[in-house]
Amino acid sequence: MTRKDLPPEVAERVPVIAYSVYRTYRKYVDKDELVQEAWIWCLKRRDDIEKALAETNPDIRKHNESRLWWQLKRTCERYARKEKAIKSGYV
Repeated sequence: MTRKDLPPEVAERVPVIAYSVYRTYRKYVDKDELVQEAWIWCLKRRDDIEKALAETNPDIRKHNESRLWWQLKRTCERYARKEKAIKSGYV
């Protein structure tokens, strides 16, 4: 299973979402780490992503995309918050 197995929309969005989280947590996390975490999340949920993006109804597909990107951003933020806690001495 590789990144090439995922729909092309995912390859477009992963770096954008990772960078948006990186801007908030740049003191605590590296952008490449966020991109890697995002790819791991996508590869673990490949079937769900493919099913959501294969929707033919444009309204449902738009909703599915929005939900997927929100979940991906949440995953990156969760990782960044954990790294912040470690580097700030809370863990």
